Amino acid sequence: MSPRQPVLLVDVNAYLPPAEYKVEWAQAMRQQRETDIYTEEEVQFQERVFARSGLHPQRTYLPPSLNPRFVDVYRKT
Repeated sequence: MSPRQPVLLVDVNAYLPPAEYKVEWAQAMRQQRETDIYTEEEVQFQERVFARSGLHPQRTYLPPSLNPRFVDVYRKT
């Protein structure tokens, strides 16, 4: 019988961003279309990227520079 391997305990902390950074992707795409800043082709590209990104459709947090909710602050996110 081989000797037992030591058990390592790891303390894990997760960062929870501010609530205003939370994005529901369907709503975000609707906002992107309504602003007329992006072409339909650009919005479709964003949808394809999001669909393949592994981000959750309702529980995703994005920083202001990428977040469609801040589109008036950062003209083209």
